[in-house]
Amino acid sequence: MPWWRTLYFALFLGLGVVYYYFFGPGPTVSELSQDLPWWRPAGWLLRWDPVIGLASLAKSGGPGFWLPILVFCVPPFALFAAGLRLFHGALPRAGSLALALSLCLFVVYGYLTEGAVWRFFSWRFAVTSLSVGATIALLVFAPSLLRGLLARPRAEVALVLLGTFAGVFLLSTEITGTDPSLRANLSPWPALTLFGFLLAGYCIAALHIAAGCGLLLRSFWPGAISTTLGVVVPALLGGGMAYLIFEGPGPSALGSLALASTLYAGIAGARLGRDPTASAHSATARLAAGLLMASFIFVSNRAALSFLDTARNQRSAEVIAALGAYRETHSGYPDELEQLVPRFLEGVPRARMGLIRNAGEEFVYTNFGDSYALEFAAVQWVQCAYSPPYLDAEEDAPGDAPWAGPEDVGAGGPPLGNELDAPTLEGSWSCESIPPSLW
Repeated sequence: MPWWRTLYFALFLGLGVVYYYFFGPGPTVSELSQDLPWWRPAGWLLRWDPVIGLASLAKSGGPGFWLPILVFCVPPFALFAAGLRLFHGALPRAGSLALALSLCLFVVYGYLTEGAVWRFFSWRFAVTSLSVGATIALLVFAPSLLRGLLARPRAEVALVLLGTFAGVFLLSTEITGTDPSLRANLSPWPALTLFGFLLAGYCIAALHIAAGCGLLLRSFWPGAISTTLGVVVPALLGGGMAYLIFEGPGPSALGSLALASTLYAGIAGARLGRDPTASAHSATARLAAGLLMASFIFVSNRAALSFLDTARNQRSAEVIAALGAYRETHSGYPDELEQLVPRFLEGVPRARMGLIRNAGEEFVYTNFGDSYALEFAAVQWVQCAYSPPYLDAEEDAPGDAPWAGPEDVGAGGPPLGNELDAPTLEGSWSCESIPPSLW
């Protein structure tokens, strides 16, 4: 690597270290007299007198709250712009964009929340920010990366594409929002799947597909009609795909995707000129990259949701039915799920999330005497908990058992969500079979 490239990334990483220590949450009052670990941020920019007014403006939420964010996002994006001039390869360009996005996340969460989210997740916040930034950057440069990959041997192409799909699949299905080692059991890692894949990933894929279609049509019809198609088609496709990404998108979402698709296609078309062959090749790469991205994310997300549905409506149902049968026999609930084995269960099932077996897949059971809570960690930030129907003394008498079997709680019958609406079963879930739409 030439010395100037090494210098460029050294400068970028140096700026990242400065942003980390300056924007990260500093020590609390009780920690001022302690020797903190070297990796703890100092939060100097949040308390430095010359710029403390900017921090107050950002936290105020007033008309100019975005100004401090913009001021400190300019340096990393200026370096990214310089990287576009220095590098011709897609991978180093993606690396510089990943760093720029990550540093802007440092600014946003350091200023707007006074570092509360950062402090809560500690060093994991920086790692999550870098991961989200890298994911978005790779998605942005996916057409160029794919074009370079297709020049390699077919076996290598297949291996890279398979590895990419495996990575998206594993991240989508294995990551849950629960971590017992963290405060409140809350994990930051689903930010990668929710914001990196399901929001940014789908939106960027839509832009690639819309722009690719516009460029492809331009290559078929030269002249004025090509310009019209290059504007109208991306706008219609981009706005239309908002309905696939958002639940009931409003004018802002529709307009933003339509405008971004039009600008993207227009800039790409202007760079390609009127060469139909170049337009066709560029369009093919963008279409292929967008379709691959969208399909990888869609399939992985559907698999993740199927794991949630199975754990909630089948595996949990087996345990819930066994607990009901145990109560009928012993006039109370067991202290541990293992007491259900072997009479009521052959073995305690696991709320399986993903393909890799781990300790986090075990049901968490708490006995409250006349009730209980059955919980498991699901994909994204979903934490499922079930509480049984309340039974008074008459309902709990022997022979008046309200539990008919697994079908009462979802297994072997209709989805549990429908059963819970019935008057004969008033147990409650804290989650649905499909997580609610966040946007």
